[in-house]
Amino acid sequence: MLLRHMSVKVKICGITNLADALVVVQAGADALGFVFWQQSPRCISMETAARIVHELPPFIVKVGVFVDAPTDHIYRAIGECQLDLLQFHGEETPDYCVQFGLMSMKAFRIRDQGSLQLLPSYLTDAWLLDTFVPDKIGGTGKPFNWELAVQAREM
Repeated sequence: MLLRHMSVKVKICGITNLADALVVVQAGADALGFVFWQQSPRCISMETAARIVHELPPFIVKVGVFVDAPTDHIYRAIGECQLDLLQFHGEETPDYCVQFGLMSMKAFRIRDQGSLQLLPSYLTDAWLLDTFVPDKIGGTGKPFNWELAVQAREM
């Protein structure tokens, strides 16, 4: 079996204030996630996110998290918040996810092996596998069968 070396990168998502951002950066986080979806309890305004980003060290990856957002909303967030990576959690199409000229990541709600079928059609820089929970978009902290993640890696 060939094992590929993979370095671990840490992204802390749901940042809503500068104090938390600075604590997680000090603790060694590589990336910070800013949720721009109104229904999330961790939603942040672009203005607040931009103020936080202005205070971050230069090599922290800034991730915008979106759910079925209009393209103009995403372009505005890219510009105002100096985003480096876009993370999509909705019903976005493969073409939609790669149109912005930044690294992109598509989240998939994993229920069973059938949940993996869409992955290969998304030519994003990364896939994020999250547990399927009815009526929840993601980030629930609930585990799924991680054997499916191993299968996804082979796709």
